[in-house]
Amino acid sequence: MVFFHVFGPWILKVARPHRIFRLAVKRWFQWSAKKFSLTSFLFGERSPDEESDIHIESILSSTGLPQPSNYRFLRVPNHDHIEVTPGVRDVMIPCRENDPLFGRPHESPEEVNANWTKVYIPRHFKPRVMFYFYNSS
Repeated sequence: MVFFHVFGPWILKVARPHRIFRLAVKRWFQWSAKKFSLTSFLFGERSPDEESDIHIESILSSTGLPQPSNYRFLRVPNHDHIEVTPGVRDVMIPCRENDPLFGRPHESPEEVNANWTKVYIPRHFKPRVMFYFYNSS
């Protein structure tokens, strides 16, 4: 008992298990996001290997099925301090990869770069997000 009271705090201070646990949880979330192709949406990191739909598009074009939408990206806030106007849908706007980044009408180009970013949205986005959070909980 004395051992735990004397050496326990010292061991916890040196080993820092909270840093190890935090790193393990972060890696788990990143690994799960990569499996569901949600890295761009959840972490803001572009991952070109997750954005590849070339094989699927070639199959769809040969079968005559409708082509997937060209709007595979969303313009989303770059931080949590964006004002949301009730009744106005201007927070998550679909856009193409090559479209220039745009903001709200009253924002300068510097504010647009600071406030907004584009993220990749895979097919079946909503089910992927639901499975991701179900898998991560």
